[in-house]
Amino acid sequence: MESKVVLFSVVVTGEAHNPTILNPDFLVAREIVPSGWHDSVNVTQALTTPPLSMVVYSNGISIVVENEKMQVVDSREQKKPIDSPIVEIACKYVDVLPHVKYKAVGINFHSVITHKNPQKYIKDLFVKPGSWDSGEPALETVGLKLVYPAPDNGRIILSLEAGERNSPNKKEQPVPVIMIHANFHRECQEYPAEQQVQEYIKHVESDWDFYQKLIKRIFQ
Repeated sequence: MESKVVLFSVVVTGEAHNPTILNPDFLVAREIVPSGWHDSVNVTQALTTPPLSMVVYSNGISIVVENEKMQVVDSREQKKPIDSPIVEIACKYVDVLPHVKYKAVGINFHSVITHKNPQKYIKDLFVKPGSWDSGEPALETVGLKLVYPAPDNGRIILSLEAGERNSPNKKEQPVPVIMIHANFHRECQEYPAEQQVQEYIKHVESDWDFYQKLIKRIFQ
């Protein structure tokens, strides 16, 4: 079964992130994003407020900062998300702001597998028949959360559930899919923690390999 990554993100939690500094000018001036990204064509949305700020680019990449987290998101469908520029963007953002008390790093992959009946597939694969699967009301669908250890004091939380994805042709009906969300989570143990945060972010290649092997094992 072939899976497709439809969203890839890097999330860094911490105390007292400052959302008010985030804007397109700041990102270019501090060389967090390439200078060519700074124009009205490439920036499709920019919002700066005390509780939340965001910059959204036309290439599918966005940066969002809240008081307790910073996230860089790549919403493009892709076969190899680890080549995305968001890895470097997240590292540069942390490098520019080393004195934030960083708490943890999350590497997230959101994939889908097209299946004609995802509810039944997940139910048959993971649920043993029993009293919870008979009588009225009938069990309709199943969602799972699986937790595994990950290298370097981390853990991977894998969530599986049935859903739908909009068809590229908007006139067609949504496509039924198995939705897979993987979160590689690692806690920071030191302060300042910017170096540890960057090291954790750079685990993305090994995390991606781990994730692919896990998906293949589950859905072989």
